[in-house]
Amino acid sequence: ITVTVSDKPLQEMTFVGETNHVFGGENFTIEATTSNGLDVTYSVASGGLSLVGTEGTIGTFSIESAGEAVILLTNDGDDSFAPLNESITISIAKADQELSIESIADQSSQSATVSVNALVNSGLDLEYAVSGPATILGNIITLDGTLGTVTVTVSQSGDDNYNPVSSSISFEVVEKSAQTITFSLPETATYGTAGIALTATSSADLSVSYEVVSGPGSIVENTLILSGVGSIVVQAFNDGDADIVEASVEQTVVVEKATLTASADAQEITFGDPIPELTISYAGFVNDEDISELSELPVASTSATITSDAGSYAIDLTGGTANNYEIVLESGILTINKIVAGISISNLEFTADGSAKVPDVTTNPAGLNFQITYDGSEAAPSAVGQYLVEVVIEETNYEGSASANMTISTVLGLTNVEVQVYPNPTTNQFKVIGQESMNVEVYDLSGQYQLGGKSNEVIDVSALAAGTYIIRVGEDGIYRLRKQ
Repeated sequence: ITVTVSDKPLQEMTFVGETNHVFGGENFTIEATTSNGLDVTYSVASGGLSLVGTEGTIGTFSIESAGEAVILLTNDGDDSFAPLNESITISIAKADQELSIESIADQSSQSATVSVNALVNSGLDLEYAVSGPATILGNIITLDGTLGTVTVTVSQSGDDNYNPVSSSISFEVVEKSAQTITFSLPETATYGTAGIALTATSSADLSVSYEVVSGPGSIVENTLILSGVGSIVVQAFNDGDADIVEASVEQTVVVEKATLTASADAQEITFGDPIPELTISYAGFVNDEDISELSELPVASTSATITSDAGSYAIDLTGGTANNYEIVLESGILTINKIVAGISISNLEFTADGSAKVPDVTTNPAGLNFQITYDGSEAAPSAVGQYLVEVVIEETNYEGSASANMTISTVLGLTNVEVQVYPNPTTNQFKVIGQESMNVEVYDLSGQYQLGGKSNEVIDVSALAAGTYIIRVGEDGIYRLRKQ
C-alpha cells in the first residue's frame, strides 16, 4: 500500500443536491464547490448511477437501478492545497408499480370463459388468482356454471427495482342469458375519410350503443368521425336487461395520414433580374383545412442567383411536417430567359467589283457575337443580285435576330455620258433619255424579265413591286433603278 503524505492543507468541499431518489426518477444534479475554487471531477464509484455529463461545477446523473450508489469528487490540488478525494452516498429506493385491471361485467352462468385484461407500468410478468365458482389459467377465467361472486386477484412480486403490487376485482355469475356483440371495423382508414358507419349487432336482438374508448375520434349518430391520425378504440356495448347480461366488444381502426402534395411553383425571369419570391402550391388538404395545419412549412430554394446565366434551374423543396398529413415534395423550374438584344443592319447597297460584300452590323448592347448569312449561306456574296441578309445573336445571355435585303449591282451611279434614267428612284414611271432610240428592258435582281420599252419614251412601272431593278439599254448599257 502506498500512502502519500502531504503537508499542504486539505480542501474543504461542499455540495448542493438531493441524496435520496426513487428508481425511474428523472436525472438529478450535484453541484460541488471547494474552498479554494478549484474545479471538481465527478465519477461513479459504485451503484446504479451513470454520469450524464458536467457543466461548470455541476454534474448530472441518471438513475439506472435501485440501491446505494457512491459518487466520487476529486481534483489534483495545486501548489497551495492537497488533492481532493471526497465521496457522496446516494440512496435510490425501489419504485412502486402501477397496476390497472379492466373491470369485468356480470356474467351469465351459461358463459364459458372470460379474459382478464391487466397492465403494469413496469412491464414485469403478472400472476393471476381466482376465488369463487371459477378457475383460472394465465389470464383466462373458466366458469363452472354455478352462481356466485368471482374475485380475481392480479399481483406482481416486484424485483430489485420495483416493490410488489396487487389488486382485485369481482363480478357476479347470474342466471341471466349471455349475449354476444358482433362488431367489426376496417383495420385502417385515411385521415379525411368520411365517417365510418357502425353496424354492430347483438345475438339477443338488443340495441347496441357505441363509445370511443381512446384515440382521435367521436361518435355521431352511430357514425365514427375521424378527427386525427392514430389508433381509435371503439367499444360496442349493450347493458342487458332483466333476462340478458350486459356485453361489450372493442375494435381498433388505425387512421393513417392523408397525402398532401407540396409543389414548387414555376418561375420565369430575364437574365439580370433578381430571383423572385419562390412560392409553393398545395394539393390534398381535407376538411377545408389549409397550411395552418402544418407544424413546419416546406422551404423552397434554388441554386440560381442574380448573376446566373440564362437557362433552367431546379427549385427544390425541403422540410415540412404535419400531424395529419404525409407531405410529398415536388420540385419546380426557374427559367432565366435571355435578354432580347437590338440589331441594326446598314450599308446594304454595293457595286459589283469581284470582292465579297458585307453590310455593317451593330448590336445593342454593343459587341455581341452573332452569325450572319446571305440567302442562307455563311459565305459573303460578290455576284450581282439581291440577297436576304439574316443576323442571329449567338450569346449565352442574349438573343435576337434581324434581316434586310442587300443589293449588289453593276452601276451605282445612274447617269453616264450617253443616257440618263429619270426619275430615279421612281414610284410609277421613268424615262431613259438619250440621243438615239434604243430598246429598254427591265429585269429583277434574279435576272427575270419584267417589262420593256423604248428610250426617250415613258415606261410605266406602277405594277412592279417596290425594290431594286436592273435596266438594260441597248446591248451594253446596264443601270440600276429603285422602285418605291
